[in-house]
Amino acid sequence: MTGQVMIFVRDLSEIIVLFSWFSNELQQYRSMKIIHTYEDVTLWFQKNLRDMMEITSEINIGLPGGSSLDGWYEYILQNPDTWNGIDVTKLRFGLVDERCLPVGDEERNDVHILEKFIWPLVEMWILQLSQCITPWENVVAREYEEKIAFFDIAFFGLWPDGHIASLFPHHPWLKNTNSRYIDVANSPKPPSNRISLSASGVQIPFVCLFAVWDQKKEALANFLDDAVSVEDCPAKLLKPEIVYSSI
Repeated sequence: MTGQVMIFVRDLSEIIVLFSWFSNELQQYRSMKIIHTYEDVTLWFQKNLRDMMEITSEINIGLPGGSSLDGWYEYILQNPDTWNGIDVTKLRFGLVDERCLPVGDEERNDVHILEKFIWPLVEMWILQLSQCITPWENVVAREYEEKIAFFDIAFFGLWPDGHIASLFPHHPWLKNTNSRYIDVANSPKPPSNRISLSASGVQIPFVCLFAVWDQKKEALANFLDDAVSVEDCPAKLLKPEIVYSSI
C-alpha cells in the first residue's frame, strides 16, 4: 500500500508495539498462515493477548459485523478456559464498522455481536457489558473514534466482493486516510449509510481474517493474488498474521 499512513498511539508501550509491527511488516505478510481450526485461531488470540498484557494496561479488540465469526464465538463460549491466565478487565471490544440504523435494529452489527458473543460472556461473569464500546444512538465516525482507542488486535470477515468492514471495491473512501473512522455514504450494500475503519484505520498490529463459505472462494483467491489491486479487493489493505478459512 502506498500513500499516507496515520499512526495513533496511547502511550510509549503502544509505540513499541507499532514500531515492532511496521519494522517487520513485510516479513509478517510473507509468513502469513492459513489455518483451518478454531483452536488455532484461539491459540493465536491467547498468545497475542498475553504478550500485550506485559506492555500495556488496556487491549482494544476490533470485531466485524456479519456472521463470519459466529462459529468461533461458539467455540470460545464452549471453552471458557480460553481466558485462563488473561486479565479480562484489560479488554475492550469495539466495532470495525457499523450500520447507521436505529438502536436495537437487528441489522446493526452491535446487536449481532452482543447477542452472539458479548452478552453470553457477561452472563458467564467473564466480561462486563461496559467493556463493549458501541456507537449507540449516534452512528457518527468522529464521535465513535473518540470512544474507542486504536485497535491492538482485530478480526475481519472477507466478503464475496473482497470488501472488509465497509470498505468496498472501487469507492472513493478507499483513499481516505485522514482519520481512523470514516462516514460511508452510498454503500453498494444496504444500508447505504455506515461508519467504518478507514484505509489507515485497518493498519492494526495483529489481524486475523476470516474467509468462510464457498461463495468467498474467489475473494480469497484474489486476496492471495499479488496481481489483484486494493481497488479490486479492499481486503488487501490488511496484513493479517493468520487467515482462518473453511473453504
